[in-house]
Amino acid sequence: MFLQPLVITGMAKNSQERVKKIRRFVEEKNSYLAGSLKRDKDVAQRSLQKKINQYKLNDILELTHQERVFMVTVNEEILKGAALFDGCYVIKTDVKKELLSTKEIHDRYKDLAKVEHAFRTFKQSHLEIRPVHVRTEASTRGHVFAVMLA
Repeated sequence: MFLQPLVITGMAKNSQERVKKIRRFVEEKNSYLAGSLKRDKDVAQRSLQKKINQYKLNDILELTHQERVFMVTVNEEILKGAALFDGCYVIKTDVKKELLSTKEIHDRYKDLAKVEHAFRTFKQSHLEIRPVHVRTEASTRGHVFAVMLA
């Protein structure tokens, strides 16, 4: 078994854009908190932290606050280090290097998306199998068989 590192530049999400979105969200929360003293800053902090976690920027951003104003600081070193891996992923396979090249393995991996799309289309529009409300394998097989006969 070996690992094939592949760099796909088109798939990388831009970390700078995500940081900008978080900063805009922080500005919105700060203006929301400035609107009334009854608004809870702890709730706003949890919301901000949840958004940072959602964008997977926990290591890059640090959320701080003074009184009722939140600030986001960016750790530039970690951001630059993370940028090196933007768009990279690893495909793990048990095929020997001599049998398939990295490009061929990548192409076969990408072909899986086409197969999944075709199967999903077949299930939903042609067979109309959904929804399946059965739990066992035998019941599922029976359900699909009955739908195909119909």
